[in-house]
Amino acid sequence: MRLVLVLLALSPVCSLAAAQVRPAIRDGGKSLNFTFGGFGGFGLTGTGPTGGVGISYFMSPATAVRVGLQARSHSRTLSWNSPGGAAGSDGSESGLNLGVAVDYLKYVGVATSRVRPYMGAGVGVIMISNKSTPAAATGSTPTETKNAPGGITTPGFFSPGMTFDLHANFGAEFFLFNEISIAGEYALNVINRNSPADMEAITGGTTVATKGNPTTNILGFGAAGATVRIYF
Repeated sequence: MRLVLVLLALSPVCSLAAAQVRPAIRDGGKSLNFTFGGFGGFGLTGTGPTGGVGISYFMSPATAVRVGLQARSHSRTLSWNSPGGAAGSDGSESGLNLGVAVDYLKYVGVATSRVRPYMGAGVGVIMISNKSTPAAATGSTPTETKNAPGGITTPGFFSPGMTFDLHANFGAEFFLFNEISIAGEYALNVINRNSPADMEAITGGTTVATKGNPTTNILGFGAAGATVRIYF
């Protein structure tokens, strides 16, 4: 009974707070976007669903252009360990992922609504590279590998090369305050073109290169994620 009375007492306060939220949407307005993944598959697409930072510029309350960037780097030492105590040298591995995207977004409904569905389309470019050298016993010649097709051992660093994608966006945002909203978004890959980097295996002064095969996918699964937007 007490819980019911408390909820009844708070109801007018919550209604008043909700009525006071007026989304800060205007011509020439901007927002900073912070995207967090975790709802879907992997796919670097700027401030798309897998995470990243970006900025949106509103040409009108119903239309916006969004530019986003994702970056991730990794490096670690591969320690030499020998049960027999033989001397050796440590190895290493490193990777770099870069993604950028430009999207055009169209919002549905009135600008003063707390819930704003939207759709859009955009292009993205992903560049991935890696390099690894195994730990080796003293006197042996380790093979340095650049751009291994399977990626390196750390999760999230996939096959190297350049990927271009054309994608569609579907989402909705909810305003917590006048200048702060949260949004959920799904990105559908319309066309995805991957050009893998040539793998190089370097042993001493000898380099062996292996060319990869480009692939094109149409209407593939994208990814989903959540974004916090701060308007100014």
